[in-house]
Amino acid sequence: MSRPLQIGPEAPHIDGEPFARAEQCIALLQRRLIKPMSRGGPRAELTLTQYHALSFLAARGEASVAEVKDMLGFAQSTTSVLLDKLQSRGLIEKRRDLRDQRVTRIVPLPKGLRLVQRYRKNAETNLAQLVDIIGEQAVRDVFEALEQAVIATAPLENGG
Repeated sequence: MSRPLQIGPEAPHIDGEPFARAEQCIALLQRRLIKPMSRGGPRAELTLTQYHALSFLAARGEASVAEVKDMLGFAQSTTSVLLDKLQSRGLIEKRRDLRDQRVTRIVPLPKGLRLVQRYRKNAETNLAQLVDIIGEQAVRDVFEALEQAVIATAPLENGG
């Protein structure tokens, strides 16, 4: 019998084993689909969080620091550190918004876009291998279940 996992001193009890398993499964799924599973790929080039930020920027073309912060769900200071690292590696550029000089826009640079493209290509390869192993319908079922989980947890985004 598993012991309850307490999140805080006054928090409700959550059965720790299923919660921990779900957390680990989500992290593993991300890593396995996004990161390459063999040597020679961009395994150490980006953290998953850096990839998510860069992928978000690649999809949008640009975004404000606040938009990146909101997408990641991080504090302003944590987001700034992450963006500074991406900028120091030549993956993004920070620009002042022409309409509002208080706003900093983040723009992915060609090197960053190429890196996102490589990660996505690796994800496509991993996904194709997964389809070969478990079948297309099973993969669709997994992604449908994930989408339903995102929809079901949406009310938690803003505190319920």
